[in-house]
Amino acid sequence: YAITTCDDNQSVCVALNISQMLQKKWQSDTDRQRGFRLEADGKAYSLSGKRVYKGWSLCNCDLVLAQEVGNDTLAVLELSPDSLVLQGRKGGEIEVFHSI
Repeated sequence: YAITTCDDNQSVCVALNISQMLQKKWQSDTDRQRGFRLEADGKAYSLSGKRVYKGWSLCNCDLVLAQEVGNDTLAVLELSPDSLVLQGRKGGEIEVFHSI
């Protein structure tokens, strides 16, 4: 699990079951060309091959997809066994993904 707290560590703000994110193909509901797969060893793969990821990690329950130049850092808003809702940094676009 990945967990962040709030209220001076008195409350859990976000708790992610990391195993629900792994070894699944996540495809965007709005753009079928967008999607990725995360592996337990830290490798990440684009489903379309348009992006090349060097790997992935979690930082404060944000999903960080490392690229050759820069990183995509996405807030995990919701995670269930078959859906993943991400939001770009600083209140960016919200995107829903489903496992395929």
